[in-house]
Amino acid sequence: MQGATEKLVQAFHPASFVAGVAIGGLAVSFIRSLIKRKPAPAPVQASAPSADVPPRAPVDDPDAEMKMVLCVNTSLKMGKGKIGAQCGHAAIGAYQKARERQPERVAAWEQAGTTKIAVQVHDEEELDQKRAEAKKRGLIAYQVYDAGRTQIAAGSATVLAIGPGPVEMINEITGDCKLL
Repeated sequence: MQGATEKLVQAFHPASFVAGVAIGGLAVSFIRSLIKRKPAPAPVQASAPSADVPPRAPVDDPDAEMKMVLCVNTSLKMGKGKIGAQCGHAAIGAYQKARERQPERVAAWEQAGTTKIAVQVHDEEELDQKRAEAKKRGLIAYQVYDAGRTQIAAGSATVLAIGPGPVEMINEITGDCKLL
């Protein structure tokens, strides 16, 4: 063991160490700059038509609790991993639309911890009803349609994300749903 330690000490060169720290610092700075940049909007492949998303809507009460609800279509009998992936698609899609159209709500939601709740919805008809209700109330509603590459048929409505928005408004739409 002592031989290995001696080799390590002999291999250590202060100049190499300083260069490594400098390069590491530059890498961290570069990564931070990438994170702070506003990414270019990605093309949306599987979403509800943009007409389903209202134009900018102000936060009704800046101190209101905020959340996003992910309504999962349980009639499709998706596996846990599939549900997770579809919820991810819905959350990202809703976030991107909200960041563009309702930045005040996004800022309030981010400050509150980006709460996301997954609930059960019986079928596509119920998803459509909840999406229409969200649209009517000025909330972001982003519906994901599956590409059909794995477990379910192409075009199946899998998850509807509502929000981010005020908890009270979203609960008026999803309060009757069971948690997933």
